[in-house]
Amino acid sequence: MKKLAEKWQFIVRVIIILVAIGLMITGVYHLSNYFLDHKLEKTQVTALIIQDPKDTNDQLLKYSFEEKTYKEAPRDRFLPHYGNLDEKITVYVETSNPQHVFIQETATGEGTIGSLFLGWGLFLILIAWLERRVLKLLKRAENIDKS
Repeated sequence: MKKLAEKWQFIVRVIIILVAIGLMITGVYHLSNYFLDHKLEKTQVTALIIQDPKDTNDQLLKYSFEEKTYKEAPRDRFLPHYGNLDEKITVYVETSNPQHVFIQETATGEGTIGSLFLGWGLFLILIAWLERRVLKLLKRAENIDKS
């Protein structure tokens, strides 16, 4: 029975570590996007919220920049909806690449999400390490009691 418990503890520890690694990779991805998008030169424009013709549950932003019209999804989106259809909102267009549009000028949401994912991943790694450490200490104390 003791060997079975040790195997389950190992399996659970490996699962926790894999989930933590996934969270940390996602966090680093979002943080890198934040740092890349944060300092871009952006121009404020007005966009119209329209329905995505490919996906009825999704919305796009229709905006004009330098006399060209674009229909794009924002790079800093976390939800498929930004407001009501045919509503005009203020967005920020990357000056060097007008196909990149942002809901927020500073993209703080991406940094927040990245930090949360990274923090939770590190927290799970710490839990897995502490659990292993405590089990080793308990096993050592058990061996001392038997002697």
